[in-house]
Amino acid sequence: MNIPSGMSKRLLQQFLPRKEPVMKIWLHLIKGMLAALLSLFSVFIPLAGATQDGPWRFAVISDTRGNPCDPDGKSGVNTRIVNRIATAVASEKPDVVLVPGDLVLGKSHSCGFATSFETQLATWREAMKPVYGAGIPVLPVRGNHEYQSKDRILLDPCKPLAPNPAALAAYLAVFGKDVPQNGPDGQKGATFAYPHKNALIIGLDELFDLYSYDRAWLDAMLKANPRQHLFVFGHYPAFGVLHRDNLSCNSSSRDALWNTIGAHNGRMYFCGHDHLYDRGEVMDADGNSVQQVLVGNGGAPFYNYSGGYADKRVKPHKRVLSKPGYVVVTVDGARVSVQMKTVDQDGTTVSDEFAYSVPK
Repeated sequence: MNIPSGMSKRLLQQFLPRKEPVMKIWLHLIKGMLAALLSLFSVFIPLAGATQDGPWRFAVISDTRGNPCDPDGKSGVNTRIVNRIATAVASEKPDVVLVPGDLVLGKSHSCGFATSFETQLATWREAMKPVYGAGIPVLPVRGNHEYQSKDRILLDPCKPLAPNPAALAAYLAVFGKDVPQNGPDGQKGATFAYPHKNALIIGLDELFDLYSYDRAWLDAMLKANPRQHLFVFGHYPAFGVLHRDNLSCNSSSRDALWNTIGAHNGRMYFCGHDHLYDRGEVMDADGNSVQQVLVGNGGAPFYNYSGGYADKRVKPHKRVLSKPGYVVVTVDGARVSVQMKTVDQDGTTVSDEFAYSVPK
């Protein structure tokens, strides 16, 4: 190699300390430039699973408890309807099934009821066998019927009822390991975050702190698991439909949840508690439309309620009475399409549907 005019060997050696061939030096330079470009480009690559996944779906079913006054409800579960719904849900081939509580009846009833809580939970799993047998994950949260408080329900629906540690232990023994163990301290197996493809699914147990949730935990989960979509579900309606015991008992916490959902590309909150299907819309503080999708038509005794909402901010969209069913949600990139399907002995019927898109 010729030494350039005016350049000393010592200076050249500072550039070529190992006397490497010129081609090898260029390869090192090119590799370094490529690494820098890849690092810069990664800033603009969508979050893992954000848009590159193909369409996927999940299902929601709630309030499947039985009525012991009905022959089909003696087990604490409406097994005939639940099995029919489970068969239909399994045929949808969802990635996961969400269950916003009141799986079983729980305590005794005026019609005479002796089946143990543990037996009821096992019966529910058996009725859902078409879903479990297909290898589809089932993610439940507790409702008031799994809470099993020994207190009598008081005239004040917002007054907390004493917890039942034995009932919680029985519930966790059956379902606790089915969900991610990433909930707040003292709530693992009951409250959880489920990152899946381009979405984060949050299951809230709204009974530890009645009608509320752990805000710090939720904020931490959202920060640790950024996704294109957010889907949140819990047992209680955020905005009351029929029952007065709902998240409006703690309106500041409820409003904070609604704003958090809207701020993170969430456009729905799934719940149950009232035994009907209802969909209503409430804007968050930033003007984002968030819909409450109440899927309480999973088999519990129906409520033929035709009244309005207690909170006049709610814009009603759809109500379906006295027809069992489930919701199926299809996520395709930024677009989400939702159908509520009612079921009977002849099959399924689409009884409500809507769609929306979030920013890419």
